[in-house]
Amino acid sequence: MPVKELAGCDPQELHALVPGWFDEEFREQRDEGLVVGTADGELVTALLCLVGADEGAVWPATSGPADWDDHWLVGTIDADEVRLIAAELAGTPLRQWAESHRDGLAAAARSLGYHLPSDDEWMKHVVQDAEYLTALFVAAAADGQAVVAKVVA
Repeated sequence: MPVKELAGCDPQELHALVPGWFDEEFREQRDEGLVVGTADGELVTALLCLVGADEGAVWPATSGPADWDDHWLVGTIDADEVRLIAAELAGTPLRQWAESHRDGLAAAARSLGYHLPSDDEWMKHVVQDAEYLTALFVAAAADGQAVVAKVVA
């Protein structure tokens, strides 16, 4: 999202900018690469944090948006941090990493309270979502844009 569009937005306005799963705009924006949605956001985050720790990443993967609002479940990741995250993720072979660190990801899932089996289908979805998220950050970084993070419960 262009940084100037986000300047001065309060949490409610940020929340309204990003469509939810069942909003009509979601599918269209997802297909254009403007939004990423996942039912397993905590697992995608866990995968990226594990990759970052394993690869010696310098980005603050666990800190989340500095302006996070617990009521609206939304916050922004500024353009500088988007560039940093994109640079770290762009060359990361997520599929290969997930396959070779399956036990660590399964342990992270258990620690988050997931009771899903860590089978090939489950792993495929988590990795695919992480790849979509990587593509979103790379595209946003190329355009000097910020990213709005939103949780839809």
